[in-house]
Amino acid sequence: MLGLLAAGCAAGPDSSTGDGTDNLTGDSANHCDHCPPPPPPPPPAGCKYVGNSRVVDVHLLAGLRIPLLDVGKFLEPNGIHVPFSDASIGPSGGHAKADLLDLQIPNLLRARVLEATADGADCKAAAVAEVANVEVGLSKLKLLNGTSLEIVNQLLADLGVQADIQADVLKASASASCKDGKPVLSGDTIVAKLRIGNNNILNIVPGKANQKIELLGEGLGHGIYIAINEQIVESKGNSGKIQVNALHVNVLDLADVVVSAAEAGITCQ
Repeated sequence: MLGLLAAGCAAGPDSSTGDGTDNLTGDSANHCDHCPPPPPPPPPAGCKYVGNSRVVDVHLLAGLRIPLLDVGKFLEPNGIHVPFSDASIGPSGGHAKADLLDLQIPNLLRARVLEATADGADCKAAAVAEVANVEVGLSKLKLLNGTSLEIVNQLLADLGVQADIQADVLKASASASCKDGKPVLSGDTIVAKLRIGNNNILNIVPGKANQKIELLGEGLGHGIYIAINEQIVESKGNSGKIQVNALHVNVLDLADVVVSAAEAGITCQ
């Protein structure tokens, strides 16, 4: 009997009363089904998440300036970077949400944030960034010496348009989940009443990714372009992420502005 106890119950975490006496009495000592069950195996590690909603992301050549903005605070080796990241989550997931606010970068951008959220749970990640009443006034940017960007204004004037861009709504959504241990990524954009100067942009295809409008025509390299529903996807093995930019504007590589960006990623287990 002592051998049976040693093999079947003595190692159990609750096999004694704590006062040196055995919990098992009589015939119960002969039945190992009275022993405490072994501890369950640890659960598999959960998924790791990426979730960010950035309503505005501005990159400017170092030679440009924005009046009334403390440029030194945002100065980087390659220029000026002004991010407004309103909601983000870490690898363990969770929920993040930005408060409603008005954004204003003098002489460059105005917008109102309607929604900026990021979520990660149950092996699903999602991010949403939505702004309204957007105005991007690229024609008002100045060089450090105070000279206007005459080349930009003149090129656009020759085309009968202005660099100023407006939109009623710009919304980007990104999601990432797992299927059979592999990431499944998706993104979408809503663009309402996009205008360049006084001209409405009517040839936007809803749901179509990576639409680009070349304001200076094709074949001119880094000219002036607008990307709509820009989607950047990275996927390898059991990890993947997608970034969706509702509106991405680049002017001669001098100014690069993204409005409503949502990023979601997942590492599946």
